[in-house]
Amino acid sequence: MRFRVTSITGSEEGRRVSGVTAPMEDRLNNELVAVDFGSDLTLFTLLFITAFDEPEENERWARGHTKLGRKRIDEHGQHARIQSFGVPVTRAEMKYLAGANLADYLAAAAANALSKEPAKIAKGLDWPNLRREVLTRLSSAEPGAA
Repeated sequence: MRFRVTSITGSEEGRRVSGVTAPMEDRLNNELVAVDFGSDLTLFTLLFITAFDEPEENERWARGHTKLGRKRIDEHGQHARIQSFGVPVTRAEMKYLAGANLADYLAAAAANALSKEPAKIAKGLDWPNLRREVLTRLSSAEPGAA
């Protein structure tokens, strides 16, 4: 399974957020890609959403991105099985964070979003182990340049 950590942000915080999410994604892929979590998932995605000034809008978008699904990945009809999580983030707080402080804040937001088992998970997925391993690596991820 591969890992993707990305964001939907406002223009003010976009560069700082991607400076943190890219190292998070790299760490997850470097350390967990070969681990068998017991399912046929192809991709596990965390999507940090901070694009809106209203926290309720970020939460609404996050709910829409928390799902189990399939995505066509090539012209031959191959599909990837994806478990994704939208992670709502308060934009007002994001404007003042950078580097390690921003990484810690995003890791805490991810922990909150992953605190309960999703409504639908891939058959056979060892959710408790996957959650623990992801959160361990997010909380210790090295932040990128702010």
